[in-house]
Amino acid sequence: MRVPAGVRFVGRSVNGGVDIKDVAADAEAYTVNGGVEVSAAGNVRAETVNGTIETDFPLTVSGRVSRRHLSGTIGGGGRALEMETVNGSIQLRKSS
Repeated sequence: MRVPAGVRFVGRSVNGGVDIKDVAADAEAYTVNGGVEVSAAGNVRAETVNGTIETDFPLTVSGRVSRRHLSGTIGGGGRALEMETVNGSIQLRKSS
């Protein structure tokens, strides 16, 4: 799905992953049984119950960081990127 520039994206899934690539506005991704992959810079909040969080980006961390929770800024910040999963991992990837 393509989302026009400036339009907020919200992706939700119960049994599958959510991939967000090259968004130009705020984005949210929520899944129960699947992973989340994001290729964008911004202000990040990521949380998983039974998974890990990995990033390709240098990240300025805000507050406490753990294997399952992360808040920080990629690049100059800007857009809000919020991700949550119960049984999956979160990956912050550079666009290929």
